[in-house]
Amino acid sequence: MYKYFTASNTHTYLETLPKLMSAYNRAYHRSIGTSPASVNSENAEEIWRNLYSVDGHAVKPITFRFNVEDTVRISMTTRPFRKGYLPGWTTELFTVSARIPRHPPVYRLKDYNGDEVDGTFYQHELQRVVQLSDLYQVEKVLRTRTHRRKREYFVKWLGYQDKFNSWTTSLRRL
Repeated sequence: MYKYFTASNTHTYLETLPKLMSAYNRAYHRSIGTSPASVNSENAEEIWRNLYSVDGHAVKPITFRFNVEDTVRISMTTRPFRKGYLPGWTTELFTVSARIPRHPPVYRLKDYNGDEVDGTFYQHELQRVVQLSDLYQVEKVLRTRTHRRKREYFVKWLGYQDKFNSWTTSLRRL
């Protein structure tokens, strides 16, 4: 249109709009490999494949590394001079609640209470937990009580939030 405006020394285009549209639709478009006017039902699928492919090849299907209900840990944010002997993954365990098919694929997580974790996580931010242990480390004993002639301990679990604090009867098994 700018070429027409310059050649005609005007900014009115309504009377020439049909000619401009026809010329545009008959011009070669390198993204689709032909002109839009030459697209028809026979070649539409091939043109679509050329337009939405990577380097002329079909787009790779999305492959997920984790399944729904897999148990995972989340990568801790690293800083440039972080000590290498410190753990790089959370102690708390999470469950994959949803897989979101994007490039790259992302996951939604929930904690052991079933509460959704805010945000989504990339594959490289998650680590599958292969063997679940029923042993958990106690960070601190907060209270003690005797309930039905048994000694109970209200404990804060190491690496877990305060909402996971709970009563347990035996510290030897932990």
